[in-house]
Order: sequence, then structure tokens, then C-alpha cells
Amino acid sequence: MAQKFSTPEPKMDMTPMIDVTFQLIIFLMLLANFSIENITLELASMKTAEEDEGTAEGGWVAISITRNGDIFLNRTRMGPGNEERTWRRFFGELEEFARQGGQDEKGLSRVRAKLRPDLGSKWCYLQMVQFCLSQAKIYRLQITANMPYEWEEDVN
Repeated sequence: MAQKFSTPEPKMDMTPMIDVTFQLIIFLMLLANFSIENITLELASMKTAEEDEGTAEGGWVAISITRNGDIFLNRTRMGPGNEERTWRRFFGELEEFARQGGQDEKGLSRVRAKLRPDLGSKWCYLQMVQFCLSQAKIYRLQITANMPYEWEEDVN
């Protein structure tokens, strides 16, 4: 009589895989930057790029980027966005506003920024403004959209 040999079914121990998964989750949680909760993003429509004049005492600054690339800070033209001196001047003014506005308990500026790019303004200028704001420790940012007058008739 022939003997029947049964092959044992392979068993897979899931414990090491679960351990690695939890370690990966913990590692990613420790790496995550939670400072994003300080950023306020509100989209609204404004008629002109230079409509408001902000003050550090009022708690906010108005930043405008025109279609042709000019940078404005509280109605003051900083210069064209493609020149380094424009950004140096812009950053110096932002630091002054941040200093005047004071800091909260986390060391961040209390000043808020309203960024108003015109339709057709270059994306790299928006990125540069955001970089300058972060370097001045101004993390409270509102972005508004400037709609051309001829488009308002189509929307309404």
C-alpha cells in the first residue's frame, strides 16, 4: 500500500510586516510639518490691484502683482518682478512690517498679508512673494483674484 504524503500548507507570519508598517507610519508622522495650519486661504474678487492700503498697526499688508509684472506693497510700487533689487526692497519692507506688527507666542508675525495677483500675472512672482512672506515669518495669507472688468459681465 502506498503512503500518502501531504505537503504542509505554507504559513505566513504577518507580525513583521505589521511592525514595519507601524514604524513607517510613526516615521512619517514625525517628519510631517504641521505649520500649515497657520495659513489662511480665502479666495475673493477685487476690482483693482491697488485698492487697499494696509498697515502693520492694522495687522495686514496688501501685495499686488500686475499683469505686466509690477509688484506693489500697500500701493507703493516696488518695481518690476524680473529685477533682483525689486525683491530685495520688497523683502526689506516686509521685514519692517513684520517687526512693527509684533510676534505671537510661536514667534510668528501677527501681520496678515493679502495677495492680489492680476489675471495673467506670472506664477513665479506669486511663488517669490510667498517665499518672501515665509522668510519674514508672515504665514497668515489671503489670496484674492482680480477679475478684469470685461469678464464681470460674462459672470453676472
